[in-house]
Amino acid sequence: MSYSAIRDQIETELKSITGIGNVHDYERLQNVEKTVVTFKKSGAVCAEWTITRQSTIESTEDYRIIERSHVFIIRGYYPLNDKNATEKTFQDLVEDVMAHFRYLDTLSDTVFTQKPLELVVFEPRAFGNTLVHYAEIKLDLLEKIVL
Repeated sequence: MSYSAIRDQIETELKSITGIGNVHDYERLQNVEKTVVTFKKSGAVCAEWTITRQSTIESTEDYRIIERSHVFIIRGYYPLNDKNATEKTFQDLVEDVMAHFRYLDTLSDTVFTQKPLELVVFEPRAFGNTLVHYAEIKLDLLEKIVL
């Protein structure tokens, strides 16, 4: 299974979660002053998620099997509005993502989850003039390629 197929499968799994919002299969950033993210920056009340690979380590058990350990980062963004307790809403969405992958042993017949997801960052961040809730969830996968 290729990197893009793994990424596509993660995207499919995320989109299957009720209320997840918009899922993008890459980091949607651009290098323009005061415009850090290209997706919704206004007062929209929809979560936005991006998927990116952080690292891959390759090893060989023998000459017929290649193991690739992938670390994917699922980033979530949610418009911050204290009056509407948006942190609670976004925390619940993060929990839904983690619960979904917790019980998912495999993405395919060759890609397996190595360990439970890890919430590594949850904090408010400013993008331009917009304050959002921001989360990073780490997903460790093991891919076995039989030659």
